[in-house]
Amino acid sequence: MKRSSLACVVSGLACLLALMASPAAAQALADEVPVEVWVIQATKKNAEISPELKNIAGALKDQFKFTGYKLVRKASDSVAVGKAFKTDLTAGYRAEVTPREKPTDSAKLSIVVFKKDDKKLNTTVTVQKGKFQLLGGWKIDGDDALIVAVTAR
Repeated sequence: MKRSSLACVVSGLACLLALMASPAAAQALADEVPVEVWVIQATKKNAEISPELKNIAGALKDQFKFTGYKLVRKASDSVAVGKAFKTDLTAGYRAEVTPREKPTDSAKLSIVVFKKDDKKLNTTVTVQKGKFQLLGGWKIDGDDALIVAVTAR
């Protein structure tokens, strides 16, 4: 077989394999759930609120009795139902968020928060689409507190 013919055969096989694999790959991606975790530092030292928190500032003020809310970081990833998204928070805290089912109008999430090896929270919540579940109030940096905002789409 000529070299150019062999290259055509190999190229054709590669295309065929890609076409056969793409429905499975597309299904795997469709089964993944985008999870987002926001790390928030709450304080009574000031009344500043990070601009990114504007849409949830009212809920933060209603649920937690602080005056200032600073977005420390955001973390996100897409994970399969039943698989944990693990992320470091701040001040030695970390979280594991596990989608329990594929979200429709709401998402059922298991959330575990640790401080080093000490489990601080282990709960399952249902979060409405486009909303955040706010959790926390754990002390960090003096009298400041850690708040975690979690959502899935």
